[in-house]
Amino acid sequence: MSSRDVEEATAAASQFAEKGMEGLRENLHTRLHEWKDVPLNIAVIGNSGVGKSTFINTLRGLHPEHPQAARVGVTQTTMDPAPYPYPDQPNFTLWDLPGVGTADFPKATYIQTMNLSRFDYFIIICSNRFTEAEDWLGGEIKAREKKFLFARTKVDLDIENHREDYPDSSEAGILDGIRSNCRENLRHSAERLFLISGHYRNRLRWDFPEMCQHLIRCYPQRKREALVLNFRALSHQVVEEKVKVLKERIVPLSLLSSVGGAIPIPGVGVAADVALLTTEFIEYKKQLGLDNDSIQDLSNALGIDKKILFSLPGVLKFAVVNSAKVISMLAAQSAVKVGLKSAQAVLPIIGTVIACVVGAAISFVATYKVLENTLKEMREAALRVLDVAIREEATL
Repeated sequence: MSSRDVEEATAAASQFAEKGMEGLRENLHTRLHEWKDVPLNIAVIGNSGVGKSTFINTLRGLHPEHPQAARVGVTQTTMDPAPYPYPDQPNFTLWDLPGVGTADFPKATYIQTMNLSRFDYFIIICSNRFTEAEDWLGGEIKAREKKFLFARTKVDLDIENHREDYPDSSEAGILDGIRSNCRENLRHSAERLFLISGHYRNRLRWDFPEMCQHLIRCYPQRKREALVLNFRALSHQVVEEKVKVLKERIVPLSLLSSVGGAIPIPGVGVAADVALLTTEFIEYKKQLGLDNDSIQDLSNALGIDKKILFSLPGVLKFAVVNSAKVISMLAAQSAVKVGLKSAQAVLPIIGTVIACVVGAAISFVATYKVLENTLKEMREAALRVLDVAIREEATL
């Protein structure tokens, strides 16, 4: 077990000593679901026409035609920030804010008018060149000890237009030119500059994946976990961040499985809470983009027959993880048969928690191994799906 696992186990032992078995169950359940209640507010700042709505939809994992999507191509008419909650997660909101330095939103009153103190993070975007106004805003945000980044959108159009005039130019050279041009007007943290296309079909290209990873890593620990689990599996980097967070749930889940609701798993010889495992595996699917809705969305976005995606190793197997029968199969395949002696050897810290239940130590290790192995396999399947998406996007 990792050092984080040991911390989780030690905390569980303390909870058990203080509140008993029911208190332990309650605290562990809270630990697993508290991320859903963490408020996240990200401000997307830019003038009309820079592609904010498209960008916001992509970060939310939505196509423009989705009923909850921000309307694309609509001229800004509101004077107030427009909220766009993440689907099924009302506590995670992306806010569309007008750009700074215009007649309607001068620098002198912008900070107060927009009430920037309420936002966790800021994404300042443009589709041509950054001006002194955006650079000034970055400085003001930095002075308030808030995090931000600059995103230069529509690079797909820039590359296409440049090649019409200069057919022999390289994509790398075009991007270097755009980057240098942007940095000429950015003095405040220009290293936080990302060149992207806001379109969903391009979310795996240019700097979009790195931008998402940067955004995640800039958040403090408690909110970072919530951000990671709220995000869709937009890129390899996001999938890897999700796996890190999901791994941290394994010890609490294994404890819950071993202290209550455990039943023998056929063919494995140990007991586990199959309902709990089923719920977590379904969560793994959703988080890593292996559920049917995610596969269908990707199929629609790239014009790929979803049968091709389901034919990738591991994808179809995990797409049907929703029954005790499948859980039992995965448990058997994970070779989780363990002896009491080996279980006690790896659980000295939480022995006081589960010693009162005969075979609970074995159940803990069995559950731990099932979750660990299944998460590893799902990660590999999710990365295969993204590899196919990258190849398809390159042909669009």
